[in-house]
Amino acid sequence: MSESSTLLRARVPSDRMGRVEEILDDLGLKPSDAVNMLFAQIERRGCLPFEVSLHHQPLMSATDQATEWTEALGEYSKGATASREGRGVNVEGRQSKVEGRRRNQQSV
Repeated sequence: MSESSTLLRARVPSDRMGRVEEILDDLGLKPSDAVNMLFAQIERRGCLPFEVSLHHQPLMSATDQATEWTEALGEYSKGATASREGRGVNVEGRQSKVEGRRRNQQSV
């Protein structure tokens, strides 16, 4: 038996929608998947899954985030092994693509 659903309509600036669809496509997701993921997290947490603030806080670089995660959780041995064996994901290529998008968004 399938769960009933509700149609949600939202107005989003066309240029933002285009940028977001490109990112979601890279992740193998559709906009409706992203909205459902957001709603699931709101339902589970009882709040937004991110902080909403008027104070700008710079994003961490991938290297800083990896360092902080490693210090907090320890090295992820499976990922480290895969990386040493050349089976890792090309994070640098993906990261530079994401950073380019961020720079473009900040100039908007």
